Amino acid sequence: MINATRQGGTAIGIALLGALMSMRATTLLTAHLENAGVANAGAVARAAVSRHDFAADAAMGEDGLRALFAAAYAGGFRAAMLTAAIVSFVTTGLLVAVLAPAEARSAREPNQQG
Repeated sequence: MINATRQGGTAIGIALLGALMSMRATTLLTAHLENAGVANAGAVARAAVSRHDFAADAAMGEDGLRALFAAAYAGGFRAAMLTAAIVSFVTTGLLVAVLAPAEARSAREPNQQG
């Protein structure tokens, strides 16, 4: 049961962090493309992030879009890793808060073996 829970939690966590990363990268890339004056910036960003389709208008070129994509993707990865770190620290704090008093109680109780 513990192994199945661990595997299920890992799969769900990876899926959620991947969705967060993709969403953040798309948002960042859309903002970069809008600042660069690209028409349909949202559609171009979604195509680049979800399908790795770097066909942009002739003014920006494929290399320009790839550079913006790399920066946006790094921002998405940063957001996903920051979220994972925060969740890890909160979980650790909760475990310490719950388990430390239980350990102290069990240490104070006399040994019931006999």
